[in-house]
Amino acid sequence: MGRRKHEANRETAEVKETLIEAAINLFAEKGFSSVTTKSIGERAGVNSAMIYYYFADKDAIFHQCLASLIDRISTTYHSKIENQESPAAIISSWLETHRTAPDNIVNLLKLMMDYSRSDVKNPMIDAQVERFYDIERSLIASAVPSGTAQDDLLLSRSDLAYFVSTHLDGIIARSILEKDYRIDEALDRLLAVFRKLSGSD
Repeated sequence: MGRRKHEANRETAEVKETLIEAAINLFAEKGFSSVTTKSIGERAGVNSAMIYYYFADKDAIFHQCLASLIDRISTTYHSKIENQESPAAIISSWLETHRTAPDNIVNLLKLMMDYSRSDVKNPMIDAQVERFYDIERSLIASAVPSGTAQDDLLLSRSDLAYFVSTHLDGIIARSILEKDYRIDEALDRLLAVFRKLSGSD
């Protein structure tokens, strides 16, 4: 009995992951309003009627897509920083995450931008968007050397975190608009600016 239950749970998890992956790609390609649960089922190879066994509605799928992308990005970051806790390692690892795993970052930004333009307002989805930026701004703020006095900073830690976070969005958005845009160069320039503004240059 226990073994059968374990197998059933594993199968459920695999189907959910397949649906999430299909939904991420569809939402990124077509936008929230143009995607239906039926189209997600078709892309995933799952009977659309069965989707409601795994998710309450399309909002729930979208929410899970955001959560999954944020978790993937966070996992990539932690795999790069490992046990390094220096300010230089923190900011370098976060930017390196954007450099080496751009698909997850691009898809996350596409989904968040599309959601912000839609008429849909869902507290659970809003919380995921806020969660990502809380993680990002906290990381960036912690990358300011601890010995740097507030008076020595050209911007406060929170303002600097907001500036870098917004600039990162701009880099990713431009890479979506311009096929030949050099993300590497843009990230290198941003790192140089961060070091200058944070007093770690």
